[in-house]
Amino acid sequence: MKRIISLLLTFCLLATMMCLEIPSYADTSEYTYEVDGSGNAVLLRFTNRDNCGSEITVPSEIDGHPVTAIASGCFFGLYELEKLNLPQSVVSIEGNALAYTKLKSVTGCESVLNVTEECFKNTPLLSAAKEQGEFYFGKCLVATYAEKLEEEYTVKDGTEKIGYRAFACNSTLKKVALPDGLKYIDDSAFFSMEALSDITLPDGVESIGYSAFLGCSSLEKINIPSSVRFIGPAAFFECYNLNTITLAEGITEISPESFEKCGVKDLTIPSSVKRIGHHAFFGCDQLEKLNVLGEVDFIGYGAFSCCMQLKEVSLPNGVKELEGGTFASCPLLKDTDMVKNVEKMGDGVFSSCSFGPYFVIKNYMKNIPERTFGSCENLKYVVIEDGVESIGIHAFADSKNIEYVAIPASVTDIDPEAFADTSDFFIIGEKGSMAESFAKKNQLLFMDVNDIKGDVDGDYLISVSDALYALQAQVGTRILDKRAFNAADINNDGEITVSDALYILQYAVGLRQTLYI
Repeated sequence: MKRIISLLLTFCLLATMMCLEIPSYADTSEYTYEVDGSGNAVLLRFTNRDNCGSEITVPSEIDGHPVTAIASGCFFGLYELEKLNLPQSVVSIEGNALAYTKLKSVTGCESVLNVTEECFKNTPLLSAAKEQGEFYFGKCLVATYAEKLEEEYTVKDGTEKIGYRAFACNSTLKKVALPDGLKYIDDSAFFSMEALSDITLPDGVESIGYSAFLGCSSLEKINIPSSVRFIGPAAFFECYNLNTITLAEGITEISPESFEKCGVKDLTIPSSVKRIGHHAFFGCDQLEKLNVLGEVDFIGYGAFSCCMQLKEVSLPNGVKELEGGTFASCPLLKDTDMVKNVEKMGDGVFSSCSFGPYFVIKNYMKNIPERTFGSCENLKYVVIEDGVESIGIHAFADSKNIEYVAIPASVTDIDPEAFADTSDFFIIGEKGSMAESFAKKNQLLFMDVNDIKGDVDGDYLISVSDALYALQAQVGTRILDKRAFNAADINNDGEITVSDALYILQYAVGLRQTLYI
């Protein structure tokens, strides 16, 4: 009977345990651990700290969960620890996991990919590596030590990762040879290597980390292979002499500030790129030609601003959004045709550019967003094409030298602050239009487009072309509409004569100060 009761109790206990959910965090005899999203165990702390001995063997699994990572602080301060035996399942050792121990050797680390110098702080193992001038651990080059290196260095075969700050601030190395099979370049790996001028990224590299080559001011060219899927923020920031950047098909995103203040002159963005982050090429003051292929969905704030030599820009038809200031302070840009198919534009896309003095805003820009042409001090004569519908707040703010703006009847909304902080100017438009209403409300001179003399061709400029149009009308080879006829009839006698054409020509070449008789 006792045997039966015992079996029943055992059965009930097992059934209860089967119904319980295994917790993601649990204690074992020697470790606390947690289970990550993939079902792997991350060792948090070695608990048997009073009797650890000089050698510890890490289990390959705990409670059925493969051990893949050792968290920061796990073995920290175990002063007696000299040797650590790892299972092949461990791929990551984090933070100061082994710092302040007597660690001299580690076995089974061949699979470790993620590890930093901090893990081994104040250990004999790290001291020995410093004496050798390099520190390899598992598949990672953890660190190099400048005082032990010459001008050239070859990374060992089998290395899959250049670790965090592995070469950082080395001021003597000029060439680093990377092995086939390299996959990852960690954050700040080559940070501020001012002498580095020769490095080739092998096919197979998948990611380039944050600030990986920041400040490598002697680097002149870089070829990003097609295997790269990620270029981290500020990866090549302030590589001032980087004048050749080759981006292969395959890259899908260029992160913020990736190539800020580089020396590139001619840049092609491959069709695989869908997003260009903010300030990605900000301050590339040697950049002259930009060709963006494919269908970039998004170009971030100030991505190409302050590119002082930028003259030619080609954007694909599929660009959906430009954030603010995309081409701000690019003084050599002459037109806005690159944005003709953009669906959404942020504020200040062309602010502080040197458009002008005569500038036509094309009708593909249905709505002129906030500060689009703000602080464009070269603007004097602005012509807005028929089809534009609105002018946003501060659209021309601080463009202090505007003399006139021609606004078509299609514009039905002008923000009260659209021309804030500009000098006095006059508006050309049609009677009864929003242009006239805005002029009256803001005490600006308004001129009816039908009353303008000399502008026969309708471009709001008086030139030799207008004189030619008038002469052609006089001899019968050109028919003028009512507006053009009125513009050509300088003396208002109801006829267009050679005298009218001569008046226009004299004014165009500066021999006459006024056309109004």
